[in-house]
Amino acid sequence: MSGNAFQEPPPPVTRRPRSGVAIARKEQDRIAKLRSKACDEKLEGRVDTEFFDAKRREWDERLGQLREELDRLDRVNVRCLDRAVQILELASEAYDRLLATLEARGLRRFAGTARLELARRS
Repeated sequence: MSGNAFQEPPPPVTRRPRSGVAIARKEQDRIAKLRSKACDEKLEGRVDTEFFDAKRREWDERLGQLREELDRLDRVNVRCLDRAVQILELASEAYDRLLATLEARGLRRFAGTARLELARRS
């Protein structure tokens, strides 16, 4: 039988870029819907077994690729968060050292002003 029942619609046009995780999850959902529809079509006899099995193998392979991509992105996100924490810790330490230096040089009023400015911004 023909595979026209499973032709995929063109991807929607989006205005804002999505993250790789969102894209992969959306594709997983799309494939799950296609598989569900294919099962219904096969059970109702509108699709032959050979075509169904070929599409199922194709979708299973793509789902495996998507799982690997999501795992990779999760590892990248954790590394990015770890790096962000390190940067914030360094910035905090640098600020503390600046205040200590200002106070040690007798510029206490600048240190106080810096603290007030930081408090105002947060």
